[in-house]
Amino acid sequence: MSKIIFRYGAMGSSKSAHLLMTGYNLEERGKTVIYTKSSIDTRDGEYITTRAGIPPKKCITIPENSDLSDLFSYLGQQSVIMIDECQFLSENDIDQLNKLCMQKDLVIICYGLRTDSNGNLFAGSKRLFEIADVIEEIKSCCSRCARKATMNLYLGEKKDVVLIGDSGYLPVCRECYFKK
Repeated sequence: MSKIIFRYGAMGSSKSAHLLMTGYNLEERGKTVIYTKSSIDTRDGEYITTRAGIPPKKCITIPENSDLSDLFSYLGQQSVIMIDECQFLSENDIDQLNKLCMQKDLVIICYGLRTDSNGNLFAGSKRLFEIADVIEEIKSCCSRCARKATMNLYLGEKKDVVLIGDSGYLPVCRECYFKK
């Protein structure tokens, strides 16, 4: 049965570790698991990595403005696509994944941030909130007060909304975010 699952959390909530552990469990049960991430995430090249010490996994990078039906044409039914950093995908990418999911009876599990450091929804995340069958929050603690972190605070000066990597970011609660 086709399904799209969106698991989101603030920076440092172990999203990538959760993805790799879930993928491992699915592989142990005989599922074909395809690991992917947006090509915008250049931090670790063609690997999904974590700070938790879990071995990195080689992945397919999804180029911007690509035809995803071509990229995943080889997949059979009942395959699982695991997507890290899905917030960097476009609305069109998510719509293509939705179509592919239904055509090939896939399970697609997406991991990413809800909002950028300005508090705005990422395009990919917004579309997933609109169409995902299951939405799950991966919880983490505010690095300032230990309440639940829901925002990403950038501590330096920046010119762009999107900076790759997590150095300079803190997971914070709404109250600590607006106190800056």
